[in-house]
Amino acid sequence: MGTRSAPLNAAAVAAARAAGEGLSCLGCPHLGVCMPAQAVPRTGRPDRLVSRRLLLQRREPLLSTGDRFTAVYGVRRGLLKGVLAADVAGGLVTGFFFPGDLAGLDGIARDRHPTGVLAVTDAEVCVIPFDRLEAWASRAPAVQRHLHRLLSREIGRGCMALLPLARLTAAQRVADFLLRFAAAQSHGSASDFVLAPTLEEMGSHLGLKMETVSRVLAQLVSQRLIARERRSLRILEFADLDRLARAQSAGPEAR
Repeated sequence: MGTRSAPLNAAAVAAARAAGEGLSCLGCPHLGVCMPAQAVPRTGRPDRLVSRRLLLQRREPLLSTGDRFTAVYGVRRGLLKGVLAADVAGGLVTGFFFPGDLAGLDGIARDRHPTGVLAVTDAEVCVIPFDRLEAWASRAPAVQRHLHRLLSREIGRGCMALLPLARLTAAQRVADFLLRFAAAQSHGSASDFVLAPTLEEMGSHLGLKMETVSRVLAQLVSQRLIARERRSLRILEFADLDRLARAQSAGPEAR
């Protein structure tokens, strides 16, 4: 896993390895999202892509910037964040990874991970050696197309993350983030969810101060667009929140 050579502690590692062959995706609730359904063929033995599963505690790093690229990481449960800095705990938040997402794809180009990955909540991650995934894709066109879709989604994720910084006001950035967060968390559209990132993490991702994020959330509550109680958040008016996020503006307001 990257360049972490020290043995992982018992709290960080799920002792799940199937006779040296790896683990099947059989029974995974995210099959078809993270990995294609071909991972569980109707006949014969299933492909064992996952070498092991890791249990990460909140704020525990999965990858550090510059780690050697050897695998991608399927999020089975919990929430992870990408960070850009030598200090993975205090870096700029580049994005979030939800159950069903693959983290670590950005390491393909240079065989090094340009960003680190940190657990926002307690999380479980499947380690998928990339050479194993490549070999599987080379003999199964459907798997190769799925891998291409994952790479395309990663590019799109980066573009969407830059959009708020380019032209949106603080209120628009927060509204856009909430909509994207709700959709990604459920792989659809959910009105109720836990806003696991802290205000500081949201601000880092959106290019805003923590106080600005707090103020905007309070405004959205007063406008009855959302309801919020600590980390629990409910979107009350999807259409109105979307109109706010998409409204044209002269440029981003001051932090």
